[in-house]
Amino acid sequence: ADPFKTLAEAIHADSLDGIVISTPTFTHDAVIRDAARNGLSVFTEKPVDETADKIEELFKVCNEAGVSLCCGFQRRFDESYVSVAKAVQRGQIGRPITSSIFFADHPCPPIDFLLTGGNIFVDLSAHDVDYIRWVLNDEVASVFATGTSSTETLEEAGVHDNATVVMKFQKGEIPDVIITLDLI
Repeated sequence: ADPFKTLAEAIHADSLDGIVISTPTFTHDAVIRDAARNGLSVFTEKPVDETADKIEELFKVCNEAGVSLCCGFQRRFDESYVSVAKAVQRGQIGRPITSSIFFADHPCPPIDFLLTGGNIFVDLSAHDVDYIRWVLNDEVASVFATGTSSTETLEEAGVHDNATVVMKFQKGEIPDVIITLDLI
């Protein structure tokens, strides 16, 4: 089959049952609504949108249109991550007490992306928080998070490009997540 040249062409095609969204978060709302209006189910990468209210509204829109909206985390499908999860869940490495996850995005996304939707806590740490919850089969009881901005432009916009998150889980595990984007 020939690829579609535009999103509108794909959404309005009679040959589709659904779409997969892998675009910046700020674009999700319009694409999800258009797909729902055209009877297409949606699988989107996280986050569905930027706030809980917007996310609830988009699930309502899809429900009312009779289509499914599913949010997925790609690490649950990446074999290197899956193999670690299976080893932990099968008890092959013993009971995890603590862990450290380090993520560095290099090269860094363009600053315009960071200013319009590259939130390190919403767009990046969500992968690691979801992953460790899945691996441990446990829920976060408490969290401490902090971040910094490596440029004045990001600082003035309140956008962090470096972050540390420490979580304590209900069963006692204490993982930390360190995330950095390389702007300097």
